[in-house]
Amino acid sequence: MSTIAPLVDSPSTLVTPDPRGSRPLRFLFAKNQLVYPRSRGHDIRAFNMMRQLAALGHSVGLATFTRASDSALNGLRLDYRTALRERAASTSVIAPLTRTQARLASYFGASLDDLRALADATREMRAEVLIGLGPDILPFMAGTSGVRRVWYAADEWVSHYCSLVKMTQPRTWGQLGTAAIWGVYERAFVPGLDRVWVVSDPEEHAMRRWAGARHVDVLPNGVDADYFAPQTAVERERSAVFWGRLDWSPNLQALEWFCVNVWPLVRQRFPDAAFRIIGFGAGSEARALAQLPGVSLSADLDDLRATVAEHAVVVMPFHSGGGIKNKLLEAAAMAKPLVCTPTACHGLRGDPPVVLASSPLEWVEALGALWSDADARHTRGRDAREWVTREHSWRRTATDALTSLRGSLQPAD
Repeated sequence: MSTIAPLVDSPSTLVTPDPRGSRPLRFLFAKNQLVYPRSRGHDIRAFNMMRQLAALGHSVGLATFTRASDSALNGLRLDYRTALRERAASTSVIAPLTRTQARLASYFGASLDDLRALADATREMRAEVLIGLGPDILPFMAGTSGVRRVWYAADEWVSHYCSLVKMTQPRTWGQLGTAAIWGVYERAFVPGLDRVWVVSDPEEHAMRRWAGARHVDVLPNGVDADYFAPQTAVERERSAVFWGRLDWSPNLQALEWFCVNVWPLVRQRFPDAAFRIIGFGAGSEARALAQLPGVSLSADLDDLRATVAEHAVVVMPFHSGGGIKNKLLEAAAMAKPLVCTPTACHGLRGDPPVVLASSPLEWVEALGALWSDADARHTRGRDAREWVTREHSWRRTATDALTSLRGSLQPAD
């Protein structure tokens, strides 16, 4: 199935001229699925980048393996969309794969029919730029030629898995083997791409080092500050909240460290303190943490904004992972005061007005100071929203992406 017609023409997608270039470009975004609620970084980035490029007057299409739901598409102005695995079988000629690429494609479930379907969709839309999202998309892009190919990676995966290794925790050592597999995977596909988009300078260095990428652009995440706007709610004074996917290792490591090392000290000083965990994919580890005194779990909320608003402080206790934390940008847009580890602040633009804490005692002091001073919480929250709307808009990210592409869009081989 393919269509060539706008899906939405709403005020949020009205076209404004692209200030960075002279003519509209034709973009095809490709990913496994586009899902709603948007709880994964790749869905957040895909949706917002497509929306902004369309608003800047460019032609935007979407190719997913399976049909995207109406909820996932709501708010997008697409000129083309297709579900690759619902298309008729094709015999089109595709670009040849190396032996290593072919083996990895099979490992990731990419059949020749899949590669032909994406190549056909690219030609059908007359796309000039093919943007693949998600770590599994590279084999599917490998068969496509005659178009500029961009991997919107966001994070580099070798460094990501290495960051999960804790030498004092033998159960984490297996991540080194996973990192090695991803290194082979990235080296097999990335050097042949035209550009790679990541979200921070450390990710850029890692992508060049481990994946052999030639052209890497740093495009920090943005935030939809209209959606994540301040909410009216009665706050519980001594309360904190965290959200994110609860089947994602960096989130689980952050929660485990906070609940084991910080929260007991917090409860000693503030026996009525409450900590809420919000997230999708809660397994046994997250549910076990929610059994601790003062800790609760809200699983699979379609809309977390009202629940977040009921809490006095947002915590970001990260010690692993890379990239930019979307939840930090969302919290700032909602004008919530934040307490963060330095790791949580990697890749951010400007000077984020967060409270930094590293040791458990620093965390206790930071939370206690904010809980005891409503004016300080209000000021921190107001400053956070001013900062994030200035430094991390999706419009800025989209125009930066266009700038990186304009200089390289000569006729593709």
